[in-house]
Amino acid sequence: MTTQIIFAGISFLLMVITGVVLSRLGRPLNKAVFAFHKIFSLLTIVLLVLAALPHLKIVGWGSTLMITALLAGAMLLISFVSGALLSFEKVMPKFVTIIHRISSLLVIISTVVTVWLMFK
Repeated sequence: MTTQIIFAGISFLLMVITGVVLSRLGRPLNKAVFAFHKIFSLLTIVLLVLAALPHLKIVGWGSTLMITALLAGAMLLISFVSGALLSFEKVMPKFVTIIHRISSLLVIISTVVTVWLMFK
């Protein structure tokens, strides 16, 4: 369990770092950095779900842990979809970039709170 959280944390950190690097490099997207960003994003999602499932099976739907986990999941989904939209050759409207940045920040916050609640 703790190993999953450690690997998820490392993957999460690498996802954030590659995302920042992508935004700094600008267009056209660096294919290697983008590929690593996608891989770390998917890996983070899988590892966090695997780590959280045992805890979520124990708690009820109204618990703070369940609410923060669902919020983190929703923000991950929004961040993932908006990131996919931003990866297209066609330039997306500015609001897609804003949504991706805000949802990415909310992913970080809600995930940290969820992991903290799992070990509280």
